[in-house]
Order: sequence, then structure tokens, then C-alpha cells
Amino acid sequence: MRPRVATDSGDNASSTFGAYSSGEERTRSFLKVQDGCDNFCAYCTVPFARGRSRNIPVCELVRQAREIAAAPGGQPANPFYIFGDSGLGKTHLLCSIINDIRNRHPDKRLMYQRAEDFVSTFTKVMTQRRTSEQHRQMSFREIYTAGDVFVIDDLQNLCGAPRTREAFCEIVNEFIERPGRQLVLASLEPPTGMSEFSDRLKSRLTSGVCRRLCPPSVATRVEIAACKCREYGVELPEEVLCYVASHARADVRSLEGAIKTLAAQAKGGGTLGLA
Repeated sequence: MRPRVATDSGDNASSTFGAYSSGEERTRSFLKVQDGCDNFCAYCTVPFARGRSRNIPVCELVRQAREIAAAPGGQPANPFYIFGDSGLGKTHLLCSIINDIRNRHPDKRLMYQRAEDFVSTFTKVMTQRRTSEQHRQMSFREIYTAGDVFVIDDLQNLCGAPRTREAFCEIVNEFIERPGRQLVLASLEPPTGMSEFSDRLKSRLTSGVCRRLCPPSVATRVEIAACKCREYGVELPEEVLCYVASHARADVRSLEGAIKTLAAQAKGGGTLGLA
């Protein structure tokens, strides 16, 4: 089942929007990034980043993301599109890219936005009746095309907003065609898997690098579980770690939730072990 998506019918017009930051504000920006996502070190120290899958190794994905952060817009990986199931670390990796760019290139103008907020911004701009529709569309595009790097998360949430997708396609074109720009995107699905997207938009989104973030293997999930135990200051028997890694869903988020539950039980005086 596809998650609920935003629409551009006017129901989501309550969100606020801003412009690219500049000067001292530019280094802080208005990006709403997660705590603990300061750089790639935080991402790569998770054992998942050392894991291998039948498809693309996560460490290779991180390596390419690091190269983009080092020289945004300076290589063929534009756009850089990441897709994979929920809970595997897509947003974490996006935040790592953003913060590494801010550290390396404080002069770069950045924007990070979730797709549902992008839809809300479009709706808000287009409902301002004091100007012509053509002028409103141009004003909306300029919010994003004025910068150097645009990072958008949960792209699948554009599926229910056809008018916004048209405007988004024009923004994508500008970021691809103008030198020195970088577009980074994350979604649950690859561009070809979103039937609501036009062939033109799919073609643009697949014109750079499109990489899948794969679930970790059982062995890697055991490493992640052990890492999380150390983080939460709890010791679990090896058989319990193996059991949790084997029975938790394949996403990292649910595995972390299981470890948190066991840690709380252990700190409460409960006995942990297999019957």
C-alpha cells in the first residue's frame, strides 16, 4: 500500500516556506536536519555501512555520496537519486550530504525539503491572487532555482499532486542544465516505479545516478544490534542478539526499536534470555 500523499488542491496551504539563506545564516541555514546526522562519520560508524548485499554495497553508496558532498555539481552524478524501503537510513544519508556540503562549502546555497512541504509551498504561492498565475509560477520556481544544491526527501509524496509535479519538472530541468548545480533526491521507489510521474520527469530523474539502498543481511543486523546495545549501555546475550536480528523486520528502525525495548526491560530488572 502506498503511503498517504500530499495534494495540491489547497488543503495543505498552511505550511510556511522560506528562501535560501545567505551570509552567516547560510552556514546555519534553515535546514531541518535530524540530530546526530552531523557528517558521514555518524552514518559510516553504523555497522550497516560495512555490510554487503546481493545488489549495491552500502559503503559504495556512502562513498559516492561523500564525493558529491566534496564537489556538488562537479560530477556526472546529477541528479543523485536514492531509493529503498522505509527505515534503511535514506534521510540520515541525505542529512550527512547536506552537513558535509555546509562544512566544506559554506558559500553554497542549500535547501532541504520534504516532498509534502514542497507541495504545501506550491499551494501557498499559487493561492496568492494578487499576481498573475504565470508570475506566481515563476516566483515558486525561483524559491528553489536561486540556490546551488536542492535536496528533497520522500519524493513519492508528489504522486498525488499533478500541478506540483509539473512545476517540479521545470526545477529539475534547471538543476540539470545549469552548470555547478546539484540535485539530491530520496524516495521509497525508483523513478520508473512511480506511474503518476510523466515520462519526461522519469527520464530526467534517471539521467544521473540512481542507487538502491538495500536491507542489511542477518549477519549485518547482528552487528547493528550489538552496536545499539553499546549505545544504550546494555549487555545482551549473544543468542538474544541473534534471535532479535533474525526475527526483526529487515529495516534498521524496527531493529533499533526492539533493542530499545529489551534495554528498558533489562534496566528495569528483567531477565533476558531465550527460554
